[in-house]
Amino acid sequence: MSKVRASVLLAANMDGSQKLQPFVISKARSPHCFKNCKQLPIRYASNKAAWMTRQLFTEWLQAWDAELGKSGRHACLLVDNCSAHHTTCELENIELKFLPPNTTARLQLLDQGIIKLFKVGYRRRLLDRLLRNLRVGTELKVDLLGAIHMMTSAWNGMKKETVANCFRKAGFVTAELSEACEDGDDDDECMGDTFRELSSLFPAAVPAGVSANDFANADTMLRASVTRIS
Repeated sequence: MSKVRASVLLAANMDGSQKLQPFVISKARSPHCFKNCKQLPIRYASNKAAWMTRQLFTEWLQAWDAELGKSGRHACLLVDNCSAHHTTCELENIELKFLPPNTTARLQLLDQGIIKLFKVGYRRRLLDRLLRNLRVGTELKVDLLGAIHMMTSAWNGMKKETVANCFRKAGFVTAELSEACEDGDDDDECMGDTFRELSSLFPAAVPAGVSANDFANADTMLRASVTRIS
């Protein structure tokens, strides 16, 4: 099993019409797989734990603040009370708002389905790669760059209606979004189809008793932890 780990920051607006470029954090400062890549489709940073820190979050905020300034726009960014989000940097175009304590489960916007469907989209693309490799008899190898491309594809492919629905679940609704939006996301259904095809053609590749839903929700109950980063 690969020991490469990454944290991903995602951000989107209420109607899903704008999804910011993912911010990926891993351990290696200059991963070997990046060597011949002229431009990454994401923002990248590193630290020993592949974890979001206050410094990295501040740098991300400042970069986005500068972008907003160039286009004459302003934004209100809603975040939870994670210690890494508490920054003292001065922002001209971003108003940082924290969710009330003990409300993350109900009000954390991306936890209303966006993160889950992002992971489903990533895993669907991973299954697609595995199926293609098995058909030609080659081993599946996924490095960080390959994972980043699948992340980006999953994020870009998420429907704006999906994002808007997740905001609605948390109680964030405007007059324009008050009507019912299309529910569901293509990746969820497509992954089930790919999983069934994989199970049928290459049963040895699928652990006994594991369903598509099990695979999609493999890390739902896992807890993330980290040692202190100096």
